[in-house]
Parts: sequence; C-alpha cells; structure tokens
Amino acid sequence: MPHITTTEIMQPDHWLTLKTLRLAALTQDPDAFGSTLAREQGQPEAFWRARIESAAANILACVDGVPAGLTTLAYPQGHPDAWIYGVWVAPHARGCGLGEALMQEAARIARCAGAQRLLLEVADTNAPAIALYARLGFEITGNTSHLAAPREHITEHERALTL
Repeated sequence: MPHITTTEIMQPDHWLTLKTLRLAALTQDPDAFGSTLAREQGQPEAFWRARIESAAANILACVDGVPAGLTTLAYPQGHPDAWIYGVWVAPHARGCGLGEALMQEAARIARCAGAQRLLLEVADTNAPAIALYARLGFEITGNTSHLAAPREHITEHERALTL
C-alpha cells in the first residue's frame, strides 16, 4: 500500500503536535539539534505557541494522515537568505519521502518570499540528512560551527540551495 505524504503550515493551535514531535526528535536524535530535551520538555503551552508564531513557517509533514515530520523556516532580519532549522522525520516514516517533502515546501515558501538561498546546518555525522540535502542540490558553503554544550564535540557544516 503506498504512503500518502502531505505537508501543511502549522498554526498556533497546532502547538501540541509541535511539542510532541519536537520532544520525540530531541529524545530520538539528540545530537541533531542545537537544543536539548531537558531544555524543552517542561516548557508551557505559551512557549510552543510562540515558537509557531515567531517563525516564518513551521512545516508539518504527515504520512497517511499521521504527523511524522517537521521543520522550521526563518528569515533573519536584514538577510536575503532563508534558514531551515530542526528538520526531523520520525524513524517509522523515514524512507517515505517526508524529508524531501519538507524541504521542497520550505524552498517553495522561501522562493515566494523572495529569498535568494535556503541555508541549513547539518552535523557532519548525520549521513542520511547529508545525502538528502545533497540529492536536493544543497551545496557545502565552507562555513562550520559546533553545537552548544553538552555536545560541543559535534561539528556542523552549512549547506545552501540557490532558489
């Protein structure tokens, strides 16, 4: 049976879905994110609503109608580029095209907003994500950084997609 993949822009009333997926991401793949489970798990509803409202878009991906992936799109003030943060797909939904669907929707939104490039950072050890981004045309920029403590040993590199 084929999987039907859909994406949608999250609204503030989706805060519980965002919280559930984000905490699952921080639990299952802690070395892929700049934040930690300990920092986010006790946050109140207002935190999650503000996270949705402050982003250009929080994109939700579903497989067969079940939420299973997300990412955040942001436009730093005064910068011509858009940024992608917090890309995650639940393990049971990997290989169904959700990562690609999330990235294509983010690129579509950024392009419509006039962004010149779509940027992201990915851990050097995250081979599946690196393969996805390379397949979609994201190129290495040469910029690198490290995650914050307690994972400062993890190096990330920046990738860019010209829109």
